[in-house]
Amino acid sequence: MNATEPPMCGFDGNPDLYGLGVRTGIYIQAVSFFLAAFHLKKESAYLQSSAFVFLLAIFIALIRETANRTLRAPEAALISWMIGYQMMGVVAISPAALSAGALLRMAFVLFIFMGYIGYNGWFWWTGLKVLPQPAPGCVEYGYMFAKVNIRGWFQTVSKVMWTMAVAIFCFPALIFGVILLVGGIMGRKVIWAWWKKKKHATEEEGLDTTRPVPIADGTVEAVDSETPHSLNNRESAEASNRWILTFFTLLSVIPGAGILLAVTVPPFELTIRWNEIRGVNSLNSVGQLVPFMLSVGQLVHILYSMARGKDSPLRTNTIVEEGPCPKKQQNEQGHEMLPTSVTRIEDNTSPTKGTVSRSVLHEYEPAPVF
Repeated sequence: MNATEPPMCGFDGNPDLYGLGVRTGIYIQAVSFFLAAFHLKKESAYLQSSAFVFLLAIFIALIRETANRTLRAPEAALISWMIGYQMMGVVAISPAALSAGALLRMAFVLFIFMGYIGYNGWFWWTGLKVLPQPAPGCVEYGYMFAKVNIRGWFQTVSKVMWTMAVAIFCFPALIFGVILLVGGIMGRKVIWAWWKKKKHATEEEGLDTTRPVPIADGTVEAVDSETPHSLNNRESAEASNRWILTFFTLLSVIPGAGILLAVTVPPFELTIRWNEIRGVNSLNSVGQLVPFMLSVGQLVHILYSMARGKDSPLRTNTIVEEGPCPKKQQNEQGHEMLPTSVTRIEDNTSPTKGTVSRSVLHEYEPAPVF
């Protein structure tokens, strides 16, 4: 190479770790977390479960590639940003979604957090010396809200910061992780016992909120108190209102989502651009399409759930045939007998949604005489 020619910097990246599909999936997932946290708190638990699996996979891959000495310093810094974002999303849980499973997940995240800050401490003290070095004349850049040389003053600041993090957070994270782990295990047992008891009590009670309506064959059919016409009108109005509410809700969250993406996207994209990392900006492989499509599916599910609103209980819409009331029953003295109980038969073959309950009279008692 001629001495006057600029050095050939840049290198081929690892798309399986931070390819375009993986990065875009993280951006879309961040928006899904943002929407669920404010408008669908119960859905956030499902998102956090999938994000936890992704977080664990990325952390294991980071350790493996570092042990094989195949990662360069900018790549390790980039993946460190990625893991940090994932952890913030997984541990951000609302009291409405608190459960034994959430406690267990938070416990494991704290254990990963200990390994994460330990890795960063090792990386800035030792990793920069043992990982592959840049080509002569090339500079490796990192993101600190600006373009900085990884091996300059930024390395010194990072050494101090991560050493303090190891000293301050590792022991408390271990203690809280153990507490959450024990609480999650014990809570799961308590919740399981409560659920079994509740399920058994519900099966015994078998509450019926329908009303009996006489039909032509002398039986009584239990239907919902609303007529099909009024029910359809009300549901149409509710659906229209939900779509309007969803539209204005999305308008209200656009600024927040924009700020979130403005904080999330630059560390990844600028680090890749500054270090001229090649082969990580396409979706032409299965490894990129899978995380991308999964994140898109999550976002579509969140938007659909917001538009659909809270689930309402299933209703039974049954058109009752006109006919005479059930035949009057009389005892030996000629007194009219009234029905006292019904036998409830479930019919799940109805073309309408829900369950049609048909009740047949089988016991009578004398009617009061005034």
